[in-house]
Amino acid sequence: MILRIVIICISIIVCSDSVEKLEIQPSYEDSLNQEIQNLLVDINKVPDFSLYSSDGDLYNMRSLEGKVVLLNFWATWCGPCRAEIPDLNEIKQKYNEDDFIILGISISDTKNALIDFDKLYAVDYPLLFGDPKELQEIMIGYGNI
Repeated sequence: MILRIVIICISIIVCSDSVEKLEIQPSYEDSLNQEIQNLLVDINKVPDFSLYSSDGDLYNMRSLEGKVVLLNFWATWCGPCRAEIPDLNEIKQKYNEDDFIILGISISDTKNALIDFDKLYAVDYPLLFGDPKELQEIMIGYGNI
């Protein structure tokens, strides 16, 4: 995401210098401004993905637009991940009415492993899973987790 911002800033500087020196026609300047605005809109969007929960529900980031979404990348074998579950449950309980959702994205577990885990630990938010390649792409998209 930082790379996009840098590229856009450089484009704006180059284009604004060109606009001043060449006195470009207003129609070209308008279309250039529109292109810049279109790029800026995309910067604010999070990477899209779709994953199933251990309950069989499909979660898609685009369908959650307008909500506050806390993504928790975790694994059943991770001790600190297990320790944070009560805190995440409490946060979910506190903000449940405010268009707030927590999604626990397991970085390495299967659906059956999540179902078994959910029997032992009280998790009040959806636990999502996917194939390794898909999860790798999501983790890269969210900052190389």
